[in-house]
Amino acid sequence: MLKFVVVVWRKPDWTFDKFRDYFIRVHGPLALKIPGLRRYKQNFPAFDSKRKAPGWDSVVELYFDDKGGYGSGMGPLRKEKPQPRTSMSLQICPAQAGRW
Repeated sequence: MLKFVVVVWRKPDWTFDKFRDYFIRVHGPLALKIPGLRRYKQNFPAFDSKRKAPGWDSVVELYFDDKGGYGSGMGPLRKEKPQPRTSMSLQICPAQAGRW
């Protein structure tokens, strides 16, 4: 099993609630269509008034059977150039994503 972790930030002018709602309703269903994906998990911070908020808005876990499954599902994303922030920032660093 291969686990791929992505840290996600929301667009600066979006509230956390708006981001979370959009991420769950729109991006979750899109991720579930990735070829070879075996498991998908969205993680959101639990805010605590005694602690500083983390520097991220979600951490996503994607699981594949092996690197072949990862390559068929995520390979096309790794070849794209990073895009400016839209609803959220999700940039995959090829130098890190490609290490085996």
